[in-house]
Amino acid sequence: MKNLIWLLIFTFLISCTSQIGVDIADEQGEVNIDNNVADTVTPVAQNITPANLTQDSQSLIQLEYTSTEQATSCSISNLVHATSTVDCACSAGVCQVGITGEASYTGAASFDYTIVIGSTVSNTVTVNFTIDPPPPSATQLVFTQQPTLSKQNEAINPKIIVELRDISNNLFNSNANVTLALSTGGNPLPGTAVLGGTLTVAAVAGIVVFDDITLDLDLNNYQLTATSTGLTSANSEWFNIVGATPIARSVGYGNTSSLDTGAGTNNLTISGKTATFATAIALNIGIGDAIQYDTDSKIAFITGRSSDTVFQVRNAAGADALSITNDSTWSVFRAYTEVSAVTSVGNNTENTAFANALENFDTHGATYDITTSGANEVWFVALYADAVNNQIWVEDWITDTKNYVKLFAPSLSNEVGETQRHSGVWDNTKATAERVTYNSYQDTIRYSIRHFKVEGLQLQITGTHSNSSCVKSINADNIVVDVEVSNNIMRSGGGGGAHSGFYGDSNDSPGGVFKVHHNIFYDLESYAFLSYSNNSAVFYVSNNTIVNVNNGIGRYEGIVIAKNNLAQTCTTACFGGSFDASSSNNISNNADAPGTSSQNVSINFENEAGDDFHLAVTDTDAIAKGVNLASDANYGYTFDIDGNFKATSWDIGADQR
Repeated sequence: MKNLIWLLIFTFLISCTSQIGVDIADEQGEVNIDNNVADTVTPVAQNITPANLTQDSQSLIQLEYTSTEQATSCSISNLVHATSTVDCACSAGVCQVGITGEASYTGAASFDYTIVIGSTVSNTVTVNFTIDPPPPSATQLVFTQQPTLSKQNEAINPKIIVELRDISNNLFNSNANVTLALSTGGNPLPGTAVLGGTLTVAAVAGIVVFDDITLDLDLNNYQLTATSTGLTSANSEWFNIVGATPIARSVGYGNTSSLDTGAGTNNLTISGKTATFATAIALNIGIGDAIQYDTDSKIAFITGRSSDTVFQVRNAAGADALSITNDSTWSVFRAYTEVSAVTSVGNNTENTAFANALENFDTHGATYDITTSGANEVWFVALYADAVNNQIWVEDWITDTKNYVKLFAPSLSNEVGETQRHSGVWDNTKATAERVTYNSYQDTIRYSIRHFKVEGLQLQITGTHSNSSCVKSINADNIVVDVEVSNNIMRSGGGGGAHSGFYGDSNDSPGGVFKVHHNIFYDLESYAFLSYSNNSAVFYVSNNTIVNVNNGIGRYEGIVIAKNNLAQTCTTACFGGSFDASSSNNISNNADAPGTSSQNVSINFENEAGDDFHLAVTDTDAIAKGVNLASDANYGYTFDIDGNFKATSWDIGADQR
């Protein structure tokens, strides 16, 4: 009986256990079945922090989520400063979208996303990120060492250097090729001169050095263009090539003070024709100035400025300067303290500030032959605005077409760091010369040499005595004359005398040529311009502005060809005498403008009462009404009185609006 009871209990327990197992299995089966039903699963989108994006550049962003099942799709919305450029999609458990940052925008941006499994959509998550500017890249070329005044077929020194820069003007590390060519806007026109040397050079760390560039023609106003694939090109400063050895001397009237010194800290190195300073020197230092160095035992003359630390230098004879390395005992001076001390050859009194052993660097004697049969030189005499210069004599030079003397105010960046030249309006802080007369027939500049240029000066004649001029030629003595007077301002300072601007007297000169262009003449009691010559001399008179004078352009003798001249408010005549039949495009308000396409009208200036004779912007009679003379051998001057380049349309007068 006892055993039977235990058997019944055991059988009952087995029966119960079997039923429990079925229930558990069934329950587990129900869970498994539920997990396979997609629309009951809710995915959870997760916050992400993507790497910064770059403006206007696409990035693929992986979207994060949590789920026991793989997402089937995703959705993007509410984009701020960004666009979806690759549709949001999911595959093999990974969801991603292509996002492009807004162009030209930097800063915070965002978008929203959701994940989808079957028909079940996750929560919405906002992704915040930052749009960065694009990484730097080379975008432009910059000349950092400019070409300078050089001799034809001689390598331009110092070396020309071009740098690759990014959009912020920072040097960009690149080895791209850069090519030099003659600018299409320069002089001469492409194909006329040959640019020699290695014209394509690979950059080294973004710096390109051209160390053997030459030109085969002696002409003014060359310009180089640097190009490289995909970059903005660059134009160099304008520069001149001469057919003889360039000699440069500066004049600072009465100025014996040093302009800058090494002071024991700024080291100077000179090698060949290149002078390099460790740090920038004073901006008013430039062409013609003299460097006294090596404890006052050596001297070199600046003939070009490549940058604020690199200069072209030559010795007194125009050859390589004596070498020095890391010298801090140098000083810079004006070479002369009076113009006539350079240009009146027998004078030759240099700046007395130089060490005694260095004085007398220009020893010419009574005359100086700079032609090919003599020294074969061309002289550049630079007037600086240190003080007003007094009367200037230019005499006792033997010259020819390639070997001439030029008197000028430095203005270009490859001449000086701070322009010494007026900007088309009288400026007492710029290079000026004045003659206060104490008798008749006295002039601000009086010259008797045959080949002479005057450019960019302010010239004034003052006093009670008549027959005096700002510029006057005398005594040509049957020798060919080639004279150019350009970009100057000439006026009377009053005093009661009958004063003139340019007075051309070539006497019996056969084939004499005078080129007078882009000057401003005003307040003159006699003539602005007067030709006084025999009938064989030719005066090419073009693009001058003349205001408030007794007589404007007067032809007394010689052949006068007048083009693009503007004369207003003349007491007697704006144009007097008979002009060559080829004269054209002149303006007068005295009804006497000669030549074809000329006008007799009144012109408005920018500020006539303030002696500003730039053309008013509202002008319709002078602007673009001149004849283009750029390709004319006798008028090929492509800059106005301000130094602005003249393109296809030329204005009448000295100013190009």
